[in-house]
Amino acid sequence: MRGSTYVAFLGTLLCSSVNAFPAHADADTNASRAHLEHNADWTPKPSQNCEHGPKTRRCWTGDLDVLTDMDDVWPDTGVYRKYTLEITNATMAPDGFPRDMQVVNGQYPGPTIEANWGDILQITVINRLHANGTGIHWHGIRQLETNEYDGTGGLTECPIPPGASKVYTFRATQYGSSWYHSHYSVQYGDGVLGGIIIHGPATQNYDIDLGIMPMTDWFHSPIFTVNSAAHHEAHGPPIADNILINGTMTSPYGGAKPETTLTPGKTHRLRLVNTGINNWIHASLDNHTFTVIAADFVPIEPFETTELSIAIGQRYDVLIHATQPSTSYYFRVGTGGSCDGPNPSASEARGIFRYADAPDLLAEPVSVAAGHLMEGCWDEQNLVPVQRTQVPRDIPQEMLVGFDTTNASTNGVHWLIDGKPMKVDVKKPTLMQITDGKWEFEGTNNVYRVGEKDTFQYWVIQQSDHMAAFVPHPIHLHGHDFYVLDQVSDATWNGNASQVDRLRTDNPIRRDTATLPANGYLVLAFESDNPGVWLMHCHIPFHVGQGFGMQFVERQEEILGSIERLDDIKRECGDWKAFQESFYGVDFEFEETLV
Repeated sequence: MRGSTYVAFLGTLLCSSVNAFPAHADADTNASRAHLEHNADWTPKPSQNCEHGPKTRRCWTGDLDVLTDMDDVWPDTGVYRKYTLEITNATMAPDGFPRDMQVVNGQYPGPTIEANWGDILQITVINRLHANGTGIHWHGIRQLETNEYDGTGGLTECPIPPGASKVYTFRATQYGSSWYHSHYSVQYGDGVLGGIIIHGPATQNYDIDLGIMPMTDWFHSPIFTVNSAAHHEAHGPPIADNILINGTMTSPYGGAKPETTLTPGKTHRLRLVNTGINNWIHASLDNHTFTVIAADFVPIEPFETTELSIAIGQRYDVLIHATQPSTSYYFRVGTGGSCDGPNPSASEARGIFRYADAPDLLAEPVSVAAGHLMEGCWDEQNLVPVQRTQVPRDIPQEMLVGFDTTNASTNGVHWLIDGKPMKVDVKKPTLMQITDGKWEFEGTNNVYRVGEKDTFQYWVIQQSDHMAAFVPHPIHLHGHDFYVLDQVSDATWNGNASQVDRLRTDNPIRRDTATLPANGYLVLAFESDNPGVWLMHCHIPFHVGQGFGMQFVERQEEILGSIERLDDIKRECGDWKAFQESFYGVDFEFEETLV
């Protein structure tokens, strides 16, 4: 579907593994920004068989609570939560500008999937699109022993063709907030996404759950058109037309600001999600402070801040205390600014939070921001997981992964890893090739083997001094959380003693999406505790579609034993091949890269 000319940057990725010996440890709680303060009142205490409720949010059931390690233990509820998601074409106008979209159950955003910690989700996805394939990825879900339901075209499945369906079945071994989205090319930018809430314990009490608050940059042109232009031009990122909050916003064409109701005197939980395409999101609520209790699917020691920086794919669960005068307040949203490309509507992107007993429920707020929202493409650093881990500090081996500029004879812009953009043939996903006994893969598949069981894998992703290196990237790993050991902008990793010594291995930040800084490096570690085929990629759809991805084939010899539906995978790929041949003709060569 895409060409193969390259404009990219040179990078280094170092890999190693060390036996994993998780241990309790004291966390480094130094804040990276002056307005963030460590919450000294947080004292982790195990629960004594108390039941979850507004005054006992740290509890769950029995001896499971917020201190339980979700990697090892989760409830076995025996409950199946069944949903049906129907993907259709529609014309909608989220900000007053009508455009063609692809949506879930006739709405944008799609319906929120909800379950309790330990439930089994059984979700039927039906493709009613006119001509596109589809497939749904459940962002951040570990998919332990259910790799085939990760929803990643070209790796774990073939796309679902029009008129067909697929049932995804997996257990909610984690709890918290996330989202689902299409992993078929750039499709989720046209609307195929929705929220996920897995109910479980929390690190602080609250009264009311306000649910998911998705935020995204928004294009008035169909996203496949934008992607095609981005793939053939190297003049910076595409410029979005607006920012949507909960699927709506005003524009010169009409639209409406999203509204949320606060109950006076109550504490509300709000689940902030950046479901975007290219822009980092900065969010604040006038006259109110956020108490942050979770980052991605990881419960953290609560801290307070007046605003948050949220990379694409990241989530923050915050508490809002409705203790201000009963009126209406602006919820303000901005972008990174120069680091992620201009967004002409960023200064006007606002939602409205109204107290339920406000005297005038129709009036526009007159609240004033405490100051301008910060700009920049960076991650929050004051994140202390309550499930503590000590990561070994050794990094014994080095592997190079590069991004570079190649000759311009192959038509398009590509990001490179080891000098190659990641390309996959969605008719032959990696998982199906493994079931057929294949052990060797094409170089452009960017396959990296992880063979050691339950060991730490270390990766340093390094940007080069090429001009493209001044673009940051939100890096997302499927099938795992990772530990963020360091993030440094305008620097080169050389593995010297001082760089190794500064790695944060004493209960480091843990999440599934982290920012690779501009012209710098990101150091990650994860445990090889989940056999399967897992994608690590930039979550900017244009970039991963241009090759910015790699796949870990983890403990390959164990994969076949954990996959229960090998025949189904082959049948689904046969359906996709048949659709391609009927739609494009038998002789059509249909090669795709990946999102």
